[in-house]
Amino acid sequence: MEKLDVRTEKIIEDFLAKAEKFLEEAKAISNGYIPQFSLVVRKAHDSVELALKVLFLIVGGDYPKPKNHNIGQFLTKEFLDTKLKDFPPYLIWEIIPHIRLISTTLAKWKDLAMYGDEEINAASNQIFGREEANFSIKGAEEIINSIRSFYYHYRYKVSGGS
Repeated sequence: MEKLDVRTEKIIEDFLAKAEKFLEEAKAISNGYIPQFSLVVRKAHDSVELALKVLFLIVGGDYPKPKNHNIGQFLTKEFLDTKLKDFPPYLIWEIIPHIRLISTTLAKWKDLAMYGDEEINAASNQIFGREEANFSIKGAEEIINSIRSFYYHYRYKVSGGS
């Protein structure tokens, strides 16, 4: 594993801080007097998107652009076999499939959470309830924690740990 440059380290820390802030906002909205569950889903998705972009930065790759909101789809077998080969197998084979599921689900929900279902003229808050909001929050928490595990493992390896 190569050491990341200072600029990339700063971007990683910034993205993780923003991901955690979006997650805090999602929780606050979910627990609000009149919760807007569709907004919870949207904030959780934003949190997941930023956290996953960190994974791409850690392994020395650039994250998918332009503005691709389903980052999980790029966690392919080829990516796992090449970019993540220096990480412990449990981080890859136990965590990545779940990350893909959460990321892909939230990416599909993103536009519905913002605009509703325009084909059937349904508002976003008719579509999303507490169950979807809870799934979104729990998923974002899991992904942020997983990406932090990847980041800590990376930092340990480049500092000379075995």
